[in-house]
Amino acid sequence: MPSTEAESIIEVAVGVLEDATGRMLIGQRAGDRPYSGLWEFPGGKLEPGESVAEALVREYQEELGVQVHASQPLLRFVFAYPEYRVRLHVFRITGYSGKPRGLEGQAIDWVALDQLVEHDMLVACPPIITALRLPRLYAITAASVVGEDVMLRGLERQLKKGLKLVQVREKKMDFQAYEQFATEVIGRCHEYGAQVLLNGEVDLVECLGADGLHLDGPKLGAMGQRPIADGLWLSASCHDEAELAKARALGVDFAVLSPVLSTQTHPGAKTLGWEGFCGLIKDIPMPVYALGGMSSDMTEQACEQGAQGVAIMRGLWEI
Repeated sequence: MPSTEAESIIEVAVGVLEDATGRMLIGQRAGDRPYSGLWEFPGGKLEPGESVAEALVREYQEELGVQVHASQPLLRFVFAYPEYRVRLHVFRITGYSGKPRGLEGQAIDWVALDQLVEHDMLVACPPIITALRLPRLYAITAASVVGEDVMLRGLERQLKKGLKLVQVREKKMDFQAYEQFATEVIGRCHEYGAQVLLNGEVDLVECLGADGLHLDGPKLGAMGQRPIADGLWLSASCHDEAELAKARALGVDFAVLSPVLSTQTHPGAKTLGWEGFCGLIKDIPMPVYALGGMSSDMTEQACEQGAQGVAIMRGLWEI
C-alpha cells in the first residue's frame, strides 16, 4: 500500500536551550548516525503514542541529563532530506534543571547565536536560527494615521521598553518625506540596538543604512529573485498560500500574514481567523508573524498558534 503523508514524515522534537549569557546549546551528531559530525539543536524522534512535549522531556533527559520543566513553541516545519522527510517541532526551553552532559558520547558546546555559522550545522537548522534571531514583536510605523510627532514619541517609548524590529511603512508620504522620516526612525532605532526594514525602494536600504527590505504584495509578486544581499533582512506581506509560496521561493527570511482578525480600519473585511492562519503556515520552513487585530498582549496566543509573534501597526504608537 502507498504510505500516507503522516506515515512518510518522521516527527521530531527539538529543544533550544540557552544559558544565562544567551548562548545556545548544540550537539554534534555521533559517528554512527546519518550526517555524523554535523552540529544540531538537541532532540529526537517521537516514540509511538508520545506527545511532542513528552518526547522533548525524554530526549533531553536521555541525551543530556537535563530535566525540562517549561518550554514555548518556536517553529514547526517539514524538511526534506534525500532519504526521508522530518517534521521538526522546535521549542525554546524556558525552564530546566541539571547541567548538560553528552550522555551518548556526543560532543556538546555552548555557542552565541551570531557564532552558530562558524559550526557545520545540520542543513535543517537555518530556519531555526532565523526564528531565534527574530523578536516576538514586529512593529510597523503609522505616521500617516497617528501623525508624525505622535509616531516618533511612541517609537521612543517602545524602544525604551525593548522594541527590536521596526518596519517603516508610509504609503501616503512622497519620496522625500519618506526618506526624511525613515532616516529619523533608523537613527533612533539604531541608538537602542533595534533593526529597521524599509517598505519602499530597495536602493534606499543601502543608502540610508537600513537593516533590510519589506515587500508588499505587488512587489513580492513582481520580484524574480532576491533583491538584497543575504546579510540583510528580507520580509514580505502575504495573504494567501500562493504568496507564502512565492515568498519562500524568493528566499524571504520571514513573512507577515494577514488579516488574522478584524481591524478598526477594515472592520468588515474577510479575515483568516486563527484556524485559517494555522492552516496556511502549517509546516513551512519560515517564521511568520500574525497581523490584523493584534495587540502586544496577544503574543503568547499567537506563538501557541505557530506564529513567530505579532505584527502591530497603529496600536503601539498611541497612548
